[in-house]
Amino acid sequence: MNPENTILVVDDNEHNRYVHVRYLERAGFDVRQASSGAEGLNLAPEADLVILDVRLPDMSGFEVCRQLRQNAGTSAIPVLQTSAAFTAVGDRVVGLQQGADAYLCIPVEADELIATVRALLRTRQAEINAQTMAAEWQLTFDAITDGICLLTEELAIARHNRAFSTLMNHSEPLIGRMLTEVLTIDDPAALVALTRTAAGGQLELPAGERCLNVRIDTVQSSSLPGSKVCIVTDVTRMKATQESLRQAEARLAAHAAELESRVEERTLELHERNSELEAFTYSISHDLRAPLRAMHNFVDVLLEEAGVNLTPLHKDYLKRIGRAAQRMDQLTIDMLHYSQLGRSELSLEPVELEALVERLVDERRERAEAATARFQIDRPLPNVFANEAGLAQALGNLIDNALKFTRPGVATVVRCSAHRDGSRVVIAIEDNGIGIDARHFKKIFMPFERLNPSQSVPGTGIGLAIVQRCIDKMGGQIDVSSVPGEGTTFSITLPAG
Repeated sequence: MNPENTILVVDDNEHNRYVHVRYLERAGFDVRQASSGAEGLNLAPEADLVILDVRLPDMSGFEVCRQLRQNAGTSAIPVLQTSAAFTAVGDRVVGLQQGADAYLCIPVEADELIATVRALLRTRQAEINAQTMAAEWQLTFDAITDGICLLTEELAIARHNRAFSTLMNHSEPLIGRMLTEVLTIDDPAALVALTRTAAGGQLELPAGERCLNVRIDTVQSSSLPGSKVCIVTDVTRMKATQESLRQAEARLAAHAAELESRVEERTLELHERNSELEAFTYSISHDLRAPLRAMHNFVDVLLEEAGVNLTPLHKDYLKRIGRAAQRMDQLTIDMLHYSQLGRSELSLEPVELEALVERLVDERRERAEAATARFQIDRPLPNVFANEAGLAQALGNLIDNALKFTRPGVATVVRCSAHRDGSRVVIAIEDNGIGIDARHFKKIFMPFERLNPSQSVPGTGIGLAIVQRCIDKMGGQIDVSSVPGEGTTFSITLPAG
């Protein structure tokens, strides 16, 4: 069954209409009928195919066919003309000339009628499919932003898309015109040479203020011998962008060269400054400490050799001078150490933390016992990735501070512990000393800052600054927590070893 196909039978002979309608309905078609040309023209727009008799009462079938072809709404409908068998051959020719798609003589066999109708419908459907594909292809063709045209062997434009007209600054179709006439560039000879190249190719061709990229490809088809495809792209903006990028890269290269020159100059300057600093450090180490040692030694000699002739007040003065010289000497040593840490890099390696802490505690055990202090090591201590000398300096300074800043009348306890925290190790040095007010946590790590400047607690005020710098050099972190009057905990975080 073909309910989607409607057949219109136009015939004034009632018997012929009846026979044709019966044949068509049995074949599954939807059939409409008309007995005159005017009625047929009125019903034709709703039909998929018209079976049209030549002899009609009001007008000939030829005239009906002619009007169907002239009407845009019915011009594509297939027309099958019929006439009596005795109709002259000339009438058949006229019918086909007026636009009929086929011609049958009445009476017609059912199989022949149905086969002819189906053939005409197939042909019409193929035409519709071809038109749809052509329309879709043209839409796709026109959607391409590059200008594209098909050239004949003589370089005439056979077909082109909308972008090609736009690039050529033409609103009307360019079919039939020569490419060299339409595509105006500064060097026409280069374009002609490109089109004559058998393998095709592409060139960037100046065209006034524009720059066009023209590509020619040969069509490999026996039905289009010698044809070529021309693709035109306006690359003016792209070329301008490339030029801007080139200029920017040139400026960047010049700036980089200037920066490199400045870096070299600054590096040389820093090298000279470091050399001066090294000389200054050497001077401090040897020239400044020598008088301090001499001062301290002369005080000892005076106290030993002339002590019996000195009053207690004079002896006190000399002892104060000696202690001041000793503090000055220690301050010089700390300053040198702090300066050297800032200029050097610390090599890192796995360090056995437990062994290092035990050594630091043993070195200070005699002093701790004299001060009635005791150490507590929470074993085991995990290994860390650090510089052993730098870590020893930092932990040693923290332990020394714990032994110095104690509370009178309270037995001092210094606790050393450590634990893993993911890929890091947190080391804690905890005491039960005088503690630190939270307002001073940042201040204590600055050089020469002493929260307790009393002479009863010796120190130079640079020990915690050295600790901070050591830990920074090892890529670690130091934190402090404290309660005044209860104690302080310094926490050092380093990579696990």
